Amino acid sequence: IAYGGASELKFRSPETKRLLCLDVLNSALRSHTWLFQSSSTLEAQLQDDVCPMLCSQLQSWIAHPLRNAQAPGGFPLLLQLMRMSAVIISRFPAEPKPTVGAWCLRSEGSSLLPDVANILSLLCHMATAASAPAWLRLLAVECLHEYMSYKGFASRLQRVFIICRGEGEDVNVLTTLTSALQNVLARYLEPNDPAAAAAAAAKAAEK
Repeated sequence: IAYGGASELKFRSPETKRLLCLDVLNSALRSHTWLFQSSSTLEAQLQDDVCPMLCSQLQSWIAHPLRNAQAPGGFPLLLQLMRMSAVIISRFPAEPKPTVGAWCLRSEGSSLLPDVANILSLLCHMATAASAPAWLRLLAVECLHEYMSYKGFASRLQRVFIICRGEGEDVNVLTTLTSALQNVLARYLEPNDPAAAAAAAAKAAEK
């Protein structure tokens, strides 16, 4: 279905076909994570097809959120894309086998790390983009919440940070994730005090 086959299956619209594909993939990734983690063929499929598709779609939503939302099936498709993004960054790649004395980047499953870092960076950017609608920022925050709530968060973040090390603060995932969380705290949890907001803005400008 995803590649235009199964012509005997009739759908009311292309959007219905895409929603079905994304829903099946989401369910498979969440219910059978271990299978995708242990199969090099399925992992390669994620790396070659699924992750590039997610990056392309997330970039499109960042650039044209309202246009995409108004397209046929736009918002349901976005929800499925965000769910898939959340499961990819939270559960892949598999935890490496323990190594003695050092963190091994060439451990089993590490080939997906750059893709995970790219998706995570896009979600952080989406969560902090001033031009993005509030509903898009909140969806990105939900994805980041799942990422941070899933088991092994500290080790997963460390591996992504090492992959991005040397790329500069503006593109390092740890920096962008910290900025995203700071933005959430400032926007939704701090008191709505105009004077305090002006003081914080002046302090940030001084830096």
